[in-house]
Amino acid sequence: MMRKNLSVPIVRKFIPSRKLKSRKGDNGIVLVVGGSYIYHGAPI
Repeated sequence: MMRKNLSVPIVRKFIPSRKLKSRKGDNGIVLVVGGSYIYHGAPI
């Protein structure tokens, strides 16, 4: 597997800016899938 680095300018192309008066429920949700057999709580 090839490693790739992300920079702030690259990420900003894909993430829209937030409205000034938005709250946490206004901007969508995120699902995190990760961990391992030993460290099952690591992504939290």
